[in-house]
Formats: sequence, structure tokens, C-alpha cells
Amino acid sequence: SHTSSLRDAPAQFFSTKSPGKFFSYCNLNFGILGTIIERISGERFDIYQQKNILEPLEIDGGYIVSNLSAKAFKNLGTIYRKENEFGDWIAQVDDYNFQPQQDLSNYEVGTDATIFAPQGGLRISFDDLGKCLQMLMNGGTYNGRKIICAESFNEMIRPHWQFDLTNGDTYGGVMENYGLGTYKIGGASRARLCKDFEIDLIGHSGEAYGLISGLYFIPNTKDGVIFMINGTAIDV
Repeated sequence: SHTSSLRDAPAQFFSTKSPGKFFSYCNLNFGILGTIIERISGERFDIYQQKNILEPLEIDGGYIVSNLSAKAFKNLGTIYRKENEFGDWIAQVDDYNFQPQQDLSNYEVGTDATIFAPQGGLRISFDDLGKCLQMLMNGGTYNGRKIICAESFNEMIRPHWQFDLTNGDTYGGVMENYGLGTYKIGGASRARLCKDFEIDLIGHSGEAYGLISGLYFIPNTKDGVIFMINGTAIDV
């Protein structure tokens, strides 16, 4: 729920806040969770995700570019960003002329899953992201397969932290609550996705290296939305 007291700081990863008391979105939290998954399962993070999440969702993707299928690598999109509003588009990530090879034979499982970028290093297609949306709109089930049990799903979407003016950084009003990997957006809030209608949503946004993306749905309905933009003109 990003109340661990960890933060994405280049020199100091720990804040002065007590764990559980203050919300501060931190990418490092996902690296720690990935390492915990490795410790418990005994499997490398990307392999565990492949077996338990991606394959059951029929997703052709992964965290390691060298391990992508030939089809997935061929369709891999480069992420771009402009140096300024009037500058040229500059490739930031995944600008490959050939599929690179990465040797992980010396990696010790359970030591540092941050190398797989659990916070946002998963390469999947727009259609495959739609499968994730279907699974969430179906309460954790996809094509009859139970991916997330009902208890875990309900814990994911339930706010574990709620902003009370002093207990967290909302990032300009975008995150005023947080569950376990998801947050709720009020239809009348500053973070609303639709300017013409008040629609309450739950999901998560993505922003890195110029990419902007999102997955949101209305609980207990079959209504949801996903979007991807592979380049922005400014560093948001």
C-alpha cells in the first residue's frame, strides 16, 4: 500500500515516517515484493510470473527482452520522449536492432528482484493488457481460470490508505487512496479521466520514459478502459 516508509530517493531510501503511517508511492516497494516472491516460491521472479500470471492469462510477453518469443520481440515498441517541446523524438527504451541476450545463470534467487523491474518492466501488447482488464472485471477470473482468489481480489481493490490532509503525498490529487496495487478515482476528483461525466473508477496508471498508460474499470460491471501512449513531449 506504499506506506512502508521506503521512497525512491537517489541517496536515502528511508523516510522519517513510521511504517504504516504515511503514503508515498515508491517503485522500490515492487522490487522488494518481487524478492519476497522469490524467497517464498524458490523461483526467479520473471519465471514465477510467467507460470502463475502470464500463461494463465494467455499473455505473450515477459520482463526479460532476451526471453520474449520471436513474435513478441518483433512487435516490441520503442518508447520515445522529446528533450523539449520543439525537439526531436529520442528513443528511451527498447530501441533494438536485434534481440539482445542476457545471461542470468549467476543470478541468486531471492537476492534482488529489482533487476526484473517488477514496478513496470513487463512488456505486453495492448490486447494482452485487455486480458488483465477482463480478469479484474471478472473478479479475478479469466476464461474460467481463477487467477486471483476472491479474498485477495477484494483486498486489492479495498483502500488500505486514505488521505486525511497530513498522512501522505497525493501527487497533485491523483492518489487520494490506495489499496494493494490499485487506487480509486472519484468521478468528480482532480484525477478524473472523463471531463463530461462523473465516473468512479478503480485501477492504476503507468508513466515511465515517456510512456503513459492506464487500466481502469468500474467494479461489479463489465465497463473498463485501457490506454497506451508510447511517447510524450515532456517529462511528466
